[in-house]
Amino acid sequence: MSNDTAPARHAAGRRMPLVDVAALRDPELDRIIEQARRWSTPKPAWYQTLASSPSIAKAFAAYWDIAFRNGRVEHEIKELMRIAVAQLLGCSFCASQRSVQAAEHGLTEAAIDQCARADFQHPDRRTRAALRLARELALDHAGKDPARFDAVYAELHELFDDEEITELAGVCVLFIGGTHVARSLGIDRE
Repeated sequence: MSNDTAPARHAAGRRMPLVDVAALRDPELDRIIEQARRWSTPKPAWYQTLASSPSIAKAFAAYWDIAFRNGRVEHEIKELMRIAVAQLLGCSFCASQRSVQAAEHGLTEAAIDQCARADFQHPDRRTRAALRLARELALDHAGKDPARFDAVYAELHELFDDEEITELAGVCVLFIGGTHVARSLGIDRE
């Protein structure tokens, strides 16, 4: 079924509309959008797009808060992983965002500029190991040679416990999947 008003609702290059969340009169979505404005990652446009299905937008926000903003792994590590994935997958929407929380804890643009590079030698071993995991997953080297993950996980197990490794994998699901979806929807053109 064709929707004659669809082109008017879509910004140039977008494949899905930005939903007027205020028109939905949903206090939970209003809170999510306000939090996105305050913390920057992800930007409000992400949730305004997901709001075409309010339950999906709310579930994503809940998972994002658990895995990215909270948890046991340092937030700065997860932010560098997020940016590295975005840089590796070529999503300017995702790569241009900065977590206010990570910036408040001292994350520098110098580290951000280098985080996707395989030869980046961050001074913290935990950060280096987490970035290696993010790079391997984003570039899907394992699909070509699954044994490559043996060394990645051996290093992770030296530096993180099982709960933290699961947390790192959980944020990679968000970052890689979200980056691909943002690009497919045309959100990355904003």
